[in-house]
Amino acid sequence: MFQHWDTQGRPTQQIDALGNVTRYHYPDEEESLPERIIDALGGEVKLVWNAQGLLTRYTDCSGQRHRLRL
Repeated sequence: MFQHWDTQGRPTQQIDALGNVTRYHYPDEEESLPERIIDALGGEVKLVWNAQGLLTRYTDCSGQRHRLRL
């Protein structure tokens, strides 16, 4: 597996042995946690983090919304 990083040290994409690419998207240049992850088939996961950096909600590739209790 290969991984690409941006200038802030955040992963931006992973490429597996078959050449499938998973991409990580961030809301801005300051944020260290991704808001979206897009897999090789175009499936998108949306992530919501709290102020402490804990995942609180996410929407999976099928559009199902999930809320995590802390």
